[in-house]
Amino acid sequence: MSRLVARVDNNAVQDGYQLYLHAFIVTDDGKRAVVQQGMAPETQYARCYYWLSETLSSFVDNPHAGLDGVPCGRILNLTDSRAAPARQARTQLHLELPAHDQPVATDVRLRRLYAALSVAADRGPKISPTC
Repeated sequence: MSRLVARVDNNAVQDGYQLYLHAFIVTDDGKRAVVQQGMAPETQYARCYYWLSETLSSFVDNPHAGLDGVPCGRILNLTDSRAAPARQARTQLHLELPAHDQPVATDVRLRRLYAALSVAADRGPKISPTC
């Protein structure tokens, strides 16, 4: 759970905060919590991300028990339930990429790429001007 939570907060919540503190807490009765803290380098503001096992039903659909920090800048939060179409389009794009490391011109199907990006932009999350 601990590594997956860090991966989600690093990749699915794109808010400009770099994670630097990660705590995994387990109680005697088996409940788990993950508390992570990130820092925005340009503002020196910190933000905390809280995950609780008893409220967690999905790692990608509204998984946080809470977020705490000063609002600043734009956020692309792919864990918001409204971002499900964008997550689906991104997964589909990833699965269609070529198996080799260095793409060549014949790997790129621009019509499909533009169609997938259009779907993600039309049905995905909207970026708000504040956190």
